[in-house]
Amino acid sequence: MWNRAAAIVGILLSVGGCVATPPTSVSASHGPQATSNAAKAVAGASAGRRLRVRISAAGFALDGEKIASDRAALKVALGRADVLAVDIQAEANAPAHLIFEALTLEAGPNLVRRSLSWQDLVLEFSDRRRREFELAQMPASIFSWRDSRASQLWKVDAGSAVENLGPYQPGEDKAEPAVISRLTEACARKGCELVVELHEERLAAELRAWQRLLTAVGMVADAGARVELRAQRPVPSSRNVDQLVHTRLPAPLIQAVVRFSYGHFRACYEAGLARNSNLQGRVTVKFVIERDGAVTQSRDEGSDIPDAAVRDCVVHEFVGLKFPEPETGIITVVYPIMLSPG
Repeated sequence: MWNRAAAIVGILLSVGGCVATPPTSVSASHGPQATSNAAKAVAGASAGRRLRVRISAAGFALDGEKIASDRAALKVALGRADVLAVDIQAEANAPAHLIFEALTLEAGPNLVRRSLSWQDLVLEFSDRRRREFELAQMPASIFSWRDSRASQLWKVDAGSAVENLGPYQPGEDKAEPAVISRLTEACARKGCELVVELHEERLAAELRAWQRLLTAVGMVADAGARVELRAQRPVPSSRNVDQLVHTRLPAPLIQAVVRFSYGHFRACYEAGLARNSNLQGRVTVKFVIERDGAVTQSRDEGSDIPDAAVRDCVVHEFVGLKFPEPETGIITVVYPIMLSPG
């Protein structure tokens, strides 16, 4: 049953080390001048822990150092600089594709937020990674992404697990009151993180729609309920064997469902620590999201943790997880979990 066409998604969840994050890969090929300018910008940002990105028709400038429109150099700066914040100042005529890159490129592990000022838009995007002690009080995660039919809103939290909040195409003015009501209800208790899929070709219109929604939800939600916005690139189609499979389940959504089961994985590991206080290693789980979104099978996929009982326990905990229904076929996920006593 494991040889059906499927999409492979790799995610890293650190259970003992406190942080849940997808793996970051920083590799770039660019010219020597871009490398030099990017290196200067990275060095300056590391000292100030703040990176200033200015975008114009001529391209990017990082802390005053121009790097033209070199996407690779920007990726180096975001991925390697030890910065807490990225301030994106875009001129009115700045190309949308450069702003899209600045909002959605992979970033370094310490980045907390990105802010954007462009035309009539002023938005703040969260990059914050939650630590272990925060997971129990984690707010709901709400995802907006488009399948072949419509843009969908999905809520993931510890209580309702996965809930479809309905379709919403950013910019549909008539639909916004109902969306505001649903988001307010979802975010009122503990706040929420809203992960939105952005599209380069309609970036300004989508950002304006989310700005209106966030303003409205923030005004009516409880005073202590913080709404955090995250930018997400569209999920690509995956080609496996001879078949094109549209998975349409973003990796952050899969990660959100799994991390709400953190306590179960922790219990498996703590049982192992009782037998060996120095126990650590990786459990790699391969599981299948069926057509109805349910996980009915999981297995070990090359784990290296030396305690078989911990491995089997973690693998078993994946059975019964519930995800949104994949648009086409099934999805096979390979999910490595690092376990350490730290």
